[in-house]
Amino acid sequence: MTDNEIQLAIARYNDAINKLKLYRKNEPDSDKRNQATQKIGKYQDKIIDTAWLGIVTQTDALNTLLTDLNSIITNASNVPTLSGALNSLNSLVTKLSTDLNSSAG
Repeated sequence: MTDNEIQLAIARYNDAINKLKLYRKNEPDSDKRNQATQKIGKYQDKIIDTAWLGIVTQTDALNTLLTDLNSIITNASNVPTLSGALNSLNSLVTKLSTDLNSSAG
């Protein structure tokens, strides 16, 4: 799923939840209210699953980026005129790695 598809799916689940909450508020039958509550819980679980998919997808893309950046740094380290740029790139790689490791933990 793309980021836009993930956002659209989450918006649709939230819309369904809001409609079920309104239905539940106005429904006099307690069994039907309980069923609505159960459906709301299922949609909330789907939102969590969908959001997690987005995080996993972004994490994979960031890990690929880190691999590519490390390769560029290694290949360019023999070019003396690039030392300043390489230092900045190394700082970026370190920050991304730290952020990824802290979000995974």
